[in-house]
Amino acid sequence: MKKIIYAIMIACGIFIFSGLSYAESYVSAYIGSAIPHDSDVSDNTGAGLSGEFSFEPGMAAGAKLGYWFSEEKMPYLGLQFDLNKHFPSGDKLTVSGVGFEVDTDVTVYSLTINAIVRYLNEPIRPYYGVGGGWFRAKIDNGTILGIPFQGEEDTAFGWQLLAGVDYIINPNLSVFGEYKYSGADFEFAGDVGLDVEYRVSQIYAGISYHF
Repeated sequence: MKKIIYAIMIACGIFIFSGLSYAESYVSAYIGSAIPHDSDVSDNTGAGLSGEFSFEPGMAAGAKLGYWFSEEKMPYLGLQFDLNKHFPSGDKLTVSGVGFEVDTDVTVYSLTINAIVRYLNEPIRPYYGVGGGWFRAKIDNGTILGIPFQGEEDTAFGWQLLAGVDYIINPNLSVFGEYKYSGADFEFAGDVGLDVEYRVSQIYAGISYHF
């Protein structure tokens, strides 16, 4: 009986520590929450007004494709492409100290490339990153104090900072939790008529397949 137990323990040890040599390319999917910060705004219609735009939190989801530079003898460095979409909603627009209730849905897309640095510890590996790329924000048709307005959209360069922890389950599978802080400056024309310094925090969990 003891021999059987020892054999099982050895087999489990081989399975666990085989994760030390798992492949260094990966694809990931994640889901979580987006929490926009109050954004500084200024009108771009020539009226000279400024204030803040506040949002309600919404869902966030995305996918990543990444690579660690193990073959280049730098396994602590990596690059990843990050495709993200999140869904806050407009809550309140404050201009020159006066608040106006806003009812509109907002969708923000981003496609970024991130440089990642990780701590080479098994099976739990913290990591940090910085990146930038293409952001697109769409404000749907909505109302301000019950008065309808037509939505607008804009594209801008944005940036982000991130930190997370990756946990290896087996050579081909890991799970992770991550915090990301992103920013982009949008210029909305038409009825919106605002320049918005958009900033958002995202907290999410995901799963990665390594190959």
